[in-house]
Amino acid sequence: MFKKLLLIIGFCYYIPAFAVDWLSYTININQHQLHYYQGGKGSPVFLLTGYATTSNFWSKPFVECLASNHTVYLLDYWGVNIDDDTPGNVSIQAMADDSYQFAKAMKEANNPVFIGWSMGGAVTQQISFSYDDDIKQAVLISPLTMNNQPIANESDEALEHPLTSYNDILNYVFDNNLYSYNKKQLTKYKRKLFKANEQLFPDEEITENQVTAMNDWTSSPVTLRAAKKSDTEYLVFISNQDKMLTPNKTLSDTKLFKHSKIVKFDGSGHDITLQDPIDSCKQIEEFIK
Repeated sequence: MFKKLLLIIGFCYYIPAFAVDWLSYTININQHQLHYYQGGKGSPVFLLTGYATTSNFWSKPFVECLASNHTVYLLDYWGVNIDDDTPGNVSIQAMADDSYQFAKAMKEANNPVFIGWSMGGAVTQQISFSYDDDIKQAVLISPLTMNNQPIANESDEALEHPLTSYNDILNYVFDNNLYSYNKKQLTKYKRKLFKANEQLFPDEEITENQVTAMNDWTSSPVTLRAAKKSDTEYLVFISNQDKMLTPNKTLSDTKLFKHSKIVKFDGSGHDITLQDPIDSCKQIEEFIK
């Protein structure tokens, strides 16, 4: 499923009590540049996006809800959302190292809380495995997990027909990530994206490398052993209607953690925060109090 997606990729609306001032920055981490957005005020949270997306693809209602009580960092991976011809060392471990070092560079972030969606969930897990003493809590949203390979989907049949416009691509991506999506909802969900008019998808070389990174990480026995040893407390969101990953497999994998709270969402697809932004935000706020 993830492999096929790269071939085409080169809610009640929340109104915050105040206007969130989102700023765009770059920073040198591990001798290369990373792009990120920062907004809100309060204890920091670090958001890591999924496969083949940039931080512009986050749910705007979700991140603005978080920003009402937290300083929110939307971090892009090396080579993503930035003018840099170098795609970077794309592995789950490398992305985890970059993300952790980024959080440490934000000096107010003691015991940083990472919130990872899909592939970002794998990166978040790897951060907690590698820096276990410093990561007390972590949030996994429809996460890629140990030995949970992406599943085939009927909507892959769409690839048999040319996707000739940007809206065709968005319809395809939304159909895979949202429950009961139809093309009439395109404008509605575009408006819910953090920055719909900016780059939403990395280039093909990066997405190909991400596929390799995910396959290597999920198939490694080291990942499974690390999950069983982790002392981090996890909040895990699982959608009953996830078309990208097998929900029951995600459930069984995350039950291997010593400490986890599992929340099942009914009526949301793989991108839970885009389809159910406020409930997911409030669940996270309650967890990390």
